[in-house]
Amino acid sequence: MQPICRVCRNTTDFDFYDVREMMLGTRHSFRYFQCPQCGCLQIETIPEHLGDYYPTDYYSYKSMARFERAPIRRWVDFHRVNYLLTGRDFLGRIFNVISKPLEYAPWIQRAGINKDARILDIGCGQGRLLLRMALGGFRHLHGIDPFVSADHMYGSGVRIFKRTIEEHTEAGLSYDLIMLHHSFEHMPNPLGALQAVARLLAPGGTILLRIPLVDSYAWERYRENWVQLDAPRHLYLHSRRSIGLLAMESGLEVDNVDYDSSKFQFIGSELYARDIPLTADKNERNIFSKQEIQAFTEQAHRLNSEGRGDQAVFYLRAVPSRY
Repeated sequence: MQPICRVCRNTTDFDFYDVREMMLGTRHSFRYFQCPQCGCLQIETIPEHLGDYYPTDYYSYKSMARFERAPIRRWVDFHRVNYLLTGRDFLGRIFNVISKPLEYAPWIQRAGINKDARILDIGCGQGRLLLRMALGGFRHLHGIDPFVSADHMYGSGVRIFKRTIEEHTEAGLSYDLIMLHHSFEHMPNPLGALQAVARLLAPGGTILLRIPLVDSYAWERYRENWVQLDAPRHLYLHSRRSIGLLAMESGLEVDNVDYDSSKFQFIGSELYARDIPLTADKNERNIFSKQEIQAFTEQAHRLNSEGRGDQAVFYLRAVPSRY
């Protein structure tokens, strides 16, 4: 039976691909199709027991306690965030120069938030990112994930809820920044999910959607061996057009797009092309020279600057009312 694109409802002229599960190395095959109208690449049939394809420690809480016992890190990050948000903290300026960049620095700057912002991380797993943001002085941090074992409240005030997006909307909460870091592509109903997220957005708030992108050099080059396909866990590999359509139907608009792909798009895809899973023995995976790794890194930077990297951060905001 001919499939229907779940994004734009197109029913014709699809390209089909048989993609193997290669992260765990089961090599089970799954059929995907790409829509010629919106560009979205999507799995034809969502597996009934999708949880069988996730590692047993995918949502583990182990090692998170170290974030609760980091007074020096808390002091340093507090000043670093002050400088990022105000430009006036001398210590923060020095710490930002000599330290590895804070992962979340560009996101909070793009979103234009402060430390009092209400922040939600959807698909947060163990809450690592939220705990790191708490060290920087952010005070209102929530996470939701239906696959964690139970609700959890950390000593820093970070709260993790075992809920779906739809269940969380019933709590009547709203947020200034809602983040989805590589969780949107796992959701069976992207339009319904994005509409539910939009209902959680406070006036003037921002949705940060960080996803792999099918309109990329890596997909063009590697096709079925593209590591970001991650069959069958990634149900949708979106294009800029398909995200724009979903945003429009959710009362949102794309405000900015920043590409942040890395050397992983080449390392992982080259492994798959050689029939080597990500979970293979370390010696089997370490097949690239330092020169090759450096070349992959440089190529990723170049592709990002050209808008052809294989993942990006979309910043979505509510469409302004005309009345």
